[in-house]
Amino acid sequence: MQIQTAQDVQRLMAGLIDSTWAFSALAAAMELGLLDALDPACSAADAAAKTGVTTDVARALLDILVSLGLTQREGDRYQATLGASQSLLEAQRDDVLAWLRSTHFQSRGLVDAARHGSLQAGWIHTDPEILQAQGRTGRAPIHAMAAQVFPQLPGLEDRLRSPDATFLDVGIGVGIISIEMCRIYPQLRVVGLEPGEVQAAEARRNIAAASLEDRIEVRPQRLEELTDRESFDLIYLPQVFMPIEVVRDGLSRVHRALRPGGWVFVLAITAPGEDLHASTTRLLNVMWGGSPLLAEEVADVTRSAGFESVQVGGPPGSLMKSIMGRRSV
Repeated sequence: MQIQTAQDVQRLMAGLIDSTWAFSALAAAMELGLLDALDPACSAADAAAKTGVTTDVARALLDILVSLGLTQREGDRYQATLGASQSLLEAQRDDVLAWLRSTHFQSRGLVDAARHGSLQAGWIHTDPEILQAQGRTGRAPIHAMAAQVFPQLPGLEDRLRSPDATFLDVGIGVGIISIEMCRIYPQLRVVGLEPGEVQAAEARRNIAAASLEDRIEVRPQRLEELTDRESFDLIYLPQVFMPIEVVRDGLSRVHRALRPGGWVFVLAITAPGEDLHASTTRLLNVMWGGSPLLAEEVADVTRSAGFESVQVGGPPGSLMKSIMGRRSV
């Protein structure tokens, strides 16, 4: 839509405000367990009693969920739609809640920083609540990669299930990806690089809670300091948090750190185009500290570092794209 008049601006603002409140209503409903309260179908008053809010609040939130297609209303009774039940109320519920929390915390931080004149690029968050929410968003994608991508890469699945399997998690954060990798591959041992003190402390706490201290090592180290050679079968490199200069040097270090035939998994999120989705991916990439590179550009950098069989993929419909490359056997 081209903005040509004041009325166009007003309509745009009204639509964005509606979207913002709809997002907040969904996040609030998930935090309250409001969708869970609709099994079985019940009135707004019954849902309110289950979640500790007033009937008016419950009804207002539920009506927004109706407008979003997540619930349906028959008379005075509400019920979650089939899609909402399958995506929000089963195993994925915590993953969806993590995305909502992470988006809410970070977008609020963006506005607050701009308001106080302190807005800058880069991942600067140290609030454990933000770190845990962002970290949790990695759980579903790594399971999707393990189910759909890793088995298609020559030799990787056998390596990850072998007794001496090793995985390097660059920027382990709060440890969620490493923990899930250990759960998927029972013999895997992990080294996680994490220079951030708060992040490393949160990672160790999560690792201890998962009883995986004997399989996951957290090193207070940056990628630029990696000197391991022929030590790992798979290395995860989240380019989205790193400027291109660090990625170029880091991929060379990663290449040396892989065993012959091992694979690197590089993460990219920037999408091409001038539409809102593409523009949002570039903003996220910059605010997370990475250079806004398209997946094919990351693939070219990966090839330049000496990797072969470089390919771009990722879970269908996902914001994230994976670039896989192999060190020659």
